[in-house]
Amino acid sequence: MIKLILIIHLLFSVLTLAQSERDELFSEVETILNQAKLDNADVLCADAYSNAVEEYVLAKGMLTEGKSPVDIREKLEASISYLTKMNNDIEGKQELFASTIAKRNSALDSGADKNAIYFWELGERKFQEIIEDFEDNDTKSISKNIKVTEEYYSTAKLYSNKANSLINDSESLKEATNKQANLLAPNSYEKAEDKMFETLNLISSGKRISDINNSITSTELLFDMASVNSSKYLSEYPEIIAVREDAKIVGADRYTKELWNEAEEGLRESAEAFEEDDFEKADDLAKEAATNYTISKQTSLKDYFLKDTRNEINLAIEEGAEEFAPKTLKQSNDYLNEVTSLIESDSYSLPQIQRLTKKSYTSANNARRITEIAKRMEPGDESWEDIIIAKEGYLLDSNNEELVNIPNKGENDYSDLIEKLEDNINDEVDITEEDGKVILLLKNIKFSIMSSRLNKDSKASLDKVIAEIKDESFLEATIVCYTDNIGTKSANIAISQKRAEAILKYILEKDNSNKYYIEGKGEENPIASNSTSEGRIKNRRVEIEIK
Repeated sequence: MIKLILIIHLLFSVLTLAQSERDELFSEVETILNQAKLDNADVLCADAYSNAVEEYVLAKGMLTEGKSPVDIREKLEASISYLTKMNNDIEGKQELFASTIAKRNSALDSGADKNAIYFWELGERKFQEIIEDFEDNDTKSISKNIKVTEEYYSTAKLYSNKANSLINDSESLKEATNKQANLLAPNSYEKAEDKMFETLNLISSGKRISDINNSITSTELLFDMASVNSSKYLSEYPEIIAVREDAKIVGADRYTKELWNEAEEGLRESAEAFEEDDFEKADDLAKEAATNYTISKQTSLKDYFLKDTRNEINLAIEEGAEEFAPKTLKQSNDYLNEVTSLIESDSYSLPQIQRLTKKSYTSANNARRITEIAKRMEPGDESWEDIIIAKEGYLLDSNNEELVNIPNKGENDYSDLIEKLEDNINDEVDITEEDGKVILLLKNIKFSIMSSRLNKDSKASLDKVIAEIKDESFLEATIVCYTDNIGTKSANIAISQKRAEAILKYILEKDNSNKYYIEGKGEENPIASNSTSEGRIKNRRVEIEIK
């Protein structure tokens, strides 16, 4: 535990100074609170710690509201007073209860506070009793109850590990998930899920281990049955799964959600009928679902894959390409019509669609460039389009079969950007490309628990990232901060927002542009399990999403 006495004298000496010093004071108090949390003050000195946090939060709120510096000072003094009391009490407790704290933290890391609530709460209540006994100097009661408390925490960890094993390590559940049993054997999968939740409730309620083990075995058998039934349906209707996968490859689940969901529901109903041995109904519903998947696939291809090309053709027409570049514009439309026909006939390969769409887009872009040049020329006997083509070589070779990607927003730029970032700051970021944006996971940005203060190492890492992206011509970059699931959802949203604001403030000191936005998502979208300390560290992360 940080020694507070000298720090407190320093804090009082700067309470009346300018705002910058007052901000530093807030940061120092926050640092002490964070360290106290790490030293388990929230458990060993619960009342004093809670009161210190409450007074600090009130002071922060008053500062935001523009309240009197005197009133703010009173709240900070109150927080410091509680911290001083806590500092006087905690050292003896830390030594006496070191083993109990270790057992508690081990149970907490396993997720016992969520998975094994019965034994966890028994341990928490008994721990508070022995802390009270310590304060009453009841040493006889302490020695007896420490052992009981540690047994509660150890049992809570044992039960929690049972839950973790069922959720995270069950091969039966993994196999059912891999075989899409929730979709292809929904009746069986629902029974397995119900049994799993029943088992987790037994664990949470602290029922007998033998009953829990029997329930786990039953759960796994039900997931095994769901896998078997899923395989049976798949062997009977392999074509519908192939159509579904083709549709998903071209983004039908994202770009035609209504059609996609209708197809998914039809497939699920077909699988339910199959499980109930109503094979005629299963056949009819499977055919209907396959048709809906095909329609969603075609709609996705035409509405999404061809969207940028159609926009480019329309721009060329608006700029006068029908007059100044009719041949090149016709070529673009011919390619587009060919692509559309292939899609509607459902007789194509994706590389073929990509090649023709790229040719159509490039021809439309060339028509715009030719139009731009031709508009500056004087009228003459010859077609300026022919002259420009002859000089610039704009027209594509119709035999060009080079495989290229379909153009979409920023795709060509992303490859260069990703290559640059991987070469220059690979130690600072993990890079992924998803849904039309590049996501940078900042590996070296760390915050203390409930803190939004950037430390020296975090700033140094940010400096390297900013240096690489500040001159890039992307439209926007969103700073997204996440937390683990410790604390309430509203508190986690608030602290993640504060962290994003702190990062934005620092970035704007280096790159004062209008392309940065912020978002605090709290405990949403975890990338690791919150039941372990390592997982929670991973979930407390910062990402920059570039569009």
